[in-house]
Amino acid sequence: MFSEDEYSDLIEENPDLKPFFRKFLNGEDLLNGGARYVILVKNAEEFRYLKKYPELKRRFEQVSESRAKSTKKLTRELAKEPWRIGEFRYTERNIIASPQTASENYDYIPMTILDKSIMVSNNVLQAYTDELWLLALLESHMHVLWIRAIGGKMKTDYTLSSRLVYNTFPIPALSTQRKNEMARVMIEILDLREYEGGSLASLYNKDTMPESLRKKHEELDGIVDRAYQQRPFESDEDRLGTLFKLYKEMTTND
Repeated sequence: MFSEDEYSDLIEENPDLKPFFRKFLNGEDLLNGGARYVILVKNAEEFRYLKKYPELKRRFEQVSESRAKSTKKLTRELAKEPWRIGEFRYTERNIIASPQTASENYDYIPMTILDKSIMVSNNVLQAYTDELWLLALLESHMHVLWIRAIGGKMKTDYTLSSRLVYNTFPIPALSTQRKNEMARVMIEILDLREYEGGSLASLYNKDTMPESLRKKHEELDGIVDRAYQQRPFESDEDRLGTLFKLYKEMTTND
């Protein structure tokens, strides 16, 4: 793992190494900015090439020594191949990325789309798609209500889970027109984030959220509400009632 400074210094001296690196984000990086970098080695031939660089050779040797001391047999066996990632889950596709835990100070869960070149840790939830309408739906108040109702909690923070939250979230039948409308507003939200600047954590903290961003999310909420039913919802309890009704229909049909 390389810090941003370590990566910059290494690439400045050896620009030909750049294709072997991937930006790496964990949940905190996703929310607060910053990143680290990892070497993605595909085979032994690339490993032999990279070992010619003293700094990389030193890093590979450290990995090998660390693995050799492990109490796990599989990890010790991987000491012979320090370039190989033990549990390799990286899929080279664009993703919708979400932190695994979200502060109760968020009225909306900060999510974004990450390019396929970026790798993430296991505390970042991934949906292997870059569909803007789906990002919009997951960024809605309706989805936040579902998280609060069935998601877990870590102290006062909400815990998101692909199994308990994402896979169970009831999605109504959506026309192409509705999806396009949701995608349009999501693009405007992404543009506003860039215009306002700052980290996702500061943009979505309820005390510091820019009013322009909040209003755009409220516009999106109206579109999402109408996707679930045409009459206006009377309350969040009314919304949850609709969600659980859809969930029952969804699980009964299965």
